[in-house]
Amino acid sequence: MMDLFDSLDTMLPLCEMASMDVEAPTGTIDASHYKAYAKNPSEIDPTTMAELADMVDRAHDSRNVIAAQQAMGREPMATPRTIDQLMGSILVIYITCDEAPVAVTNVVDPSAEDYHGYVPIRFYSLKTGYNLEGRLQQSFFSIEEDYRGSGVAKELFLQLNTNASPCFIVVDPTDAPTVKHVQESGYMKVGHLKIDGSENEMELWVSPAKEK
Repeated sequence: MMDLFDSLDTMLPLCEMASMDVEAPTGTIDASHYKAYAKNPSEIDPTTMAELADMVDRAHDSRNVIAAQQAMGREPMATPRTIDQLMGSILVIYITCDEAPVAVTNVVDPSAEDYHGYVPIRFYSLKTGYNLEGRLQQSFFSIEEDYRGSGVAKELFLQLNTNASPCFIVVDPTDAPTVKHVQESGYMKVGHLKIDGSENEMELWVSPAKEK
């Protein structure tokens, strides 16, 4: 399987695919109130970017997630600031309702070394035995609590499927909202792994193959 990663510059065309900008829902949500965007982070105004980062933080640092981690004797892993992770994306997909951001996901290049010090596409493939060749990586799949179950999770996936190659995402199993979002969007759980020598077990999920 290592031969698949001998030339990681094959990821470049996938990153170039994820450079488009659209502003229309696919039909799963009410276009009179909702808009869907797929943008390079440099094209997103600072106020909107800050709102997206705050939304991710609310979704992943909620009392329910923290309580679940504490019940399992776990501590949240140290990570870079959310806004820095979003700014480091090659594509940010988000949805607004009456101009207020309510959902966001992002795509990063998994062939580049991350803050853990390893190359995600190689590391996760080796750890789980699942071949991630040809996939980009999502860091976040976050929806405002009041909009969960409204169809925006499916819309995020449809926009992702339109504007990028298939993806993978590593999810903390105590993060129930994200687990629910990826399940609702048809993602498949393909493995478990531990990161940074931690005893915390994470889950690897992959999105369905890109529709032709």
